[in-house]
Amino acid sequence: MNEYTVELRIFGKELDASVITVELELEPVQVRTAGEMLSATKRWDEGMWAYDGFSPSNGSKKWSSLEEGLTFILEKVAPVRDKLNDYKKTFSLVFWCGHFQSEWNSSFTLSASTLQLLADLGADLFVDSYISTE
Repeated sequence: MNEYTVELRIFGKELDASVITVELELEPVQVRTAGEMLSATKRWDEGMWAYDGFSPSNGSKKWSSLEEGLTFILEKVAPVRDKLNDYKKTFSLVFWCGHFQSEWNSSFTLSASTLQLLADLGADLFVDSYISTE
């Protein structure tokens, strides 16, 4: 069985997550500031603002289909698409997706219409795959 997490992430050295939250009127699930500690010896190089469409207090939403998660967020951010396009001039936009699979040789499919929506937004797609035995 496959499960997916999906977030729209905005990255940048000069990113101020509080400004993005106010401008987009969307509550992020995760934020970080450039220079914050990543570990005892390493700092984050860039700031980040991440949105999954849910209240941060609810934890990460897992989807049974990557396409469902992507289209859910794409629909949520459709009203602020012009602002996201402005952000691309300064920041990186990425759909970060976690692919949690319980078997080897597992895959997913994305429809042409979802791929077109991603292309129209101009955000890169990053899929990080994990084997889960639970």
